[in-house]
Amino acid sequence: MSVINKRVGGAGALSAVDGGKAFVLEQTIDFAENGPTAADVVYLFNIPAKTFVLGVQADIETLEGDTCTVDIGDYSAAGVVIDADGYFDGLDLNDAVGDSFSAPGVLAEAAPPTYAPTYSKGKYYSAASILTMLVNNTSATAKVTVRAVCIPLV
Repeated sequence: MSVINKRVGGAGALSAVDGGKAFVLEQTIDFAENGPTAADVVYLFNIPAKTFVLGVQADIETLEGDTCTVDIGDYSAAGVVIDADGYFDGLDLNDAVGDSFSAPGVLAEAAPPTYAPTYSKGKYYSAASILTMLVNNTSATAKVTVRAVCIPLV
């Protein structure tokens, strides 16, 4: 596994905004330029401590042309996986061009009940973290823009 670092923003401060306002982080991943292989992790965004991520949107601009799914989740600032598919689990980059949004989720009746994906109702980050994309298949063509809608709670 290798890491493709495409993060934007600083780990210790709010990225690309003044504090106190909702903001959107955006990153376009062009697999034709990066050539990820199966199990590669793409670091998308630094999420500062005390930030609530409302949801994540993926805009598929170019289809892969072959089997290609990705998971979008989070890692700690130290690069340790928290939930690799908390926002998207098996997002198909060969399905259709267009938008997908991580919310709303599906409630699974169980004891205790759970939502799928895990963070479909958003997630509060008390510590700095990294939003990531786990590539499940070798890819050479797909292009996807990922956006995270965030609220700083400082």
